Amino acid sequence: MGAPPPISHQPQVVLLTGGLGGARLAPALRAALGPDRLTVIANSGDDLSWMGLRVCPDLDSVLYALAGRWDAARGWGLRDETWHVRDQLAALGQATWFGIGDRDLAYHLQRGEMLRGGATLTQATQLLASRLGVTDVTVLPASDAKAETQITTCDGRELHFQEWYVRDRALPEVRTTRLAQAPAAPAALAALQAAGAVILGPSNPISSIGAIVALEGIAEAVRRVPIRIAVSPVVNG
Repeated sequence: MGAPPPISHQPQVVLLTGGLGGARLAPALRAALGPDRLTVIANSGDDLSWMGLRVCPDLDSVLYALAGRWDAARGWGLRDETWHVRDQLAALGQATWFGIGDRDLAYHLQRGEMLRGGATLTQATQLLASRLGVTDVTVLPASDAKAETQITTCDGRELHFQEWYVRDRALPEVRTTRLAQAPAAPAALAALQAAGAVILGPSNPISSIGAIVALEGIAEAVRRVPIRIAVSPVVNG
């Protein structure tokens, strides 16, 4: 028998994910699917304002991993990072619980300049992806709007997710988690509408996947995708 005829159309696959799970799974999916078939929609609920800049930890982890520059051992940021700016901020009396490395800072500065100039977060992400050489996978924020997750602890404190998770090491007991009811990014909705399959990545079901699905239009768009697959995160090995 001869070789099977080539497939004329390969369905597009969309991965909904947070940072750690997405950074681990996205490169493997790219290798399995081939170029230009994967779109990653990354959680924007973990985003925060830091020193006047918009920091997007989940987006950046996915971008750095696809570019082969992610620090997998640490679980965030760039490999071979230096910390001169952080150390100098500490010397000036600034709180440095949210660590931004020197090379990482350059990407936040570029993003901030674009956002101040009127670009959307989607547009800024596309530029950073191209500068990192990530051209065969589309990486999108779940929302262009400010859509940050908030935590209420059992002792009554109102915290940004990063304050609870990073600064307080996820130790305070949580009473409620408030997911932003913001509009989804138009490009994210368009990607889901064109998808043949959607994968819910191995990410926190509340603060990562839940924060994406809570955005306006996402849940309905996911339900319309013909194939829906959930990948469970691995906990304690």
